[in-house]
Amino acid sequence: MKHHGGSAPGPRMPDFYDWLQRARLHLGLSREDAAKRASISTSYVNRIERDHAHPAREVVERLARAYQLNPWQKRHTFDLWEPSATLPPTADLRCHVDSPAVQAHLDHLDTRYIASAYLTPLSTVLQNNRTFGQAVPGLDDCDHNLALWFFTPTARRVIDHWDHEAHGWVAVIRAMLGRYRDTPQAQQLLRKLRASNDFQRVWESNHLQVSYGRRAATPIRLHIPCASTPVAIGLQVTEFGDRTDLLAVYGMAEAAAIAC
Repeated sequence: MKHHGGSAPGPRMPDFYDWLQRARLHLGLSREDAAKRASISTSYVNRIERDHAHPAREVVERLARAYQLNPWQKRHTFDLWEPSATLPPTADLRCHVDSPAVQAHLDHLDTRYIASAYLTPLSTVLQNNRTFGQAVPGLDDCDHNLALWFFTPTARRVIDHWDHEAHGWVAVIRAMLGRYRDTPQAQQLLRKLRASNDFQRVWESNHLQVSYGRRAATPIRLHIPCASTPVAIGLQVTEFGDRTDLLAVYGMAEAAAIAC
């Protein structure tokens, strides 16, 4: 297993051993306490944290229970325990959504005022409709990447309660970086995110905050030029067909509110 605890300035790539140690310290547990809770030896905990020994799956399960990890934290733990997922080049992924049929579908969603886009798992937008583009102005200036766009002055103006939303978005970024941590795309994305002081501040504020999606009942509110008040948009994210490396995003609001 590759260890990501290097000396790069700013936030570091999620790392299995660092994550487990932070989870233990968050509860104020010594290694001896952690070993008792997990019913393993203290020397085993030492080997994991200090020597980066790769534990058996059952041991990881025990540590997750001992550290009281929630379901998303546990999922992140196993993403880091397993080898990094691979990811095809962005150009190759774009080929799967660059077709007349996909464009016709996006155009149809425009007529229903549904913002729609196809993304990589690292939030690079491969294809989107006009409604989506209106909701996310300036995306072209950020490598078409939503994670990078979020930490721009434009996003601060568009997103209502940006500071609150930032914590949830960074939790999602942590999850997706952890899963694809060894890919060139993930490493490049983190390098670019480090340039944002806001990203660094939110990332460092809670190293155990991780999320694999937005709660369906919680809309995001956007300031749209043709609306006098923030528009609540419900988001839905699904996989594209049978592919796990392509995501379809749909944003739904009242037609009268989002139409410009």
